[in-house]
Amino acid sequence: MKDLPNLTNLIARTDIAAAFRWTAKLNMHEAVANHFSLAVSDDGARFLINPAGRHFSRITASSLIEIDANDPATMDRPDAPD
Repeated sequence: MKDLPNLTNLIARTDIAAAFRWTAKLNMHEAVANHFSLAVSDDGARFLINPAGRHFSRITASSLIEIDANDPATMDRPDAPD
């Protein structure tokens, strides 16, 4: 599964996607540059985050992006976070 970026950390992806959708259901999702993130590595350098511009109610486990805080090229990716 590690070769398929949107299938790695499937349980974590499912849990955080549910948190996004529940937050929208509770109407607590409107803010500027709002996001949730979840560390998926022991050192906390790799984490899941919502893609920029995606409404919380439309977040799915497969739409989350995985970021490496130690990779300087992260912000050059087409799906870079805000």
